[in-house]
Amino acid sequence: MLVAVLLAVAAILGLAAVLPAVSSASPAAPAWSFITTTSTSTNSPRQMVASPDGSRVYVAANNGSNSSPAGTIYVLDGTTGAVLDTIPTPDWVVGLGISPDGTTLYAGIDERNDPPHQPGGIYTIDISTKVITPADAPATEGGSWDIVVSPDGSRVFGTSGQEPPSESFAVLSTGTNTLTNVTIPQLDSFPGGLYSGALTPDGSRYYAAGCDKHD
Repeated sequence: MLVAVLLAVAAILGLAAVLPAVSSASPAAPAWSFITTTSTSTNSPRQMVASPDGSRVYVAANNGSNSSPAGTIYVLDGTTGAVLDTIPTPDWVVGLGISPDGTTLYAGIDERNDPPHQPGGIYTIDISTKVITPADAPATEGGSWDIVVSPDGSRVFGTSGQEPPSESFAVLSTGTNTLTNVTIPQLDSFPGGLYSGALTPDGSRYYAAGCDKHD
């Protein structure tokens, strides 16, 4: 109704020619193109993240062995999908994030159940040197399953699939490499743990989603 009124007024004033044509046609669907990248590795891809400029894609893959939980982060060309480099990791990576400037990866590490037991955590990875630095403390048992980096890069959040009596998430202060575990009172609807997280665009609020059980 508003469009019709505007057109009528413009026609009376002799200005109809300056108004854009109104079309009822649906917008064209986007044209998708697909790139397939293959590798001879037997590792299973688990997480991926793109660099801020889109030039690189990082894919974390694990070897699937509890007795030797190592893995590899593949560095792909963001346009062609070609494997440009690899970064070996000493543990399973189940979460992956990148700093706003694209120089640092943050890897969420899974809990190791086989002896010797090792809780999960967050690793800082310098992309240019491939140097891996564990946080100063481990995450609450269960691993850091989803990594979210704050917009200013000062904090990294990782959900932890902690069993009852508590739910928790880890917060890494990137300036000091200090990891703090934040415990949330147990919610009956999420006895299986917190596995997915998100931040608001201004980084002021963190959301975490959980599941009802593991099996």
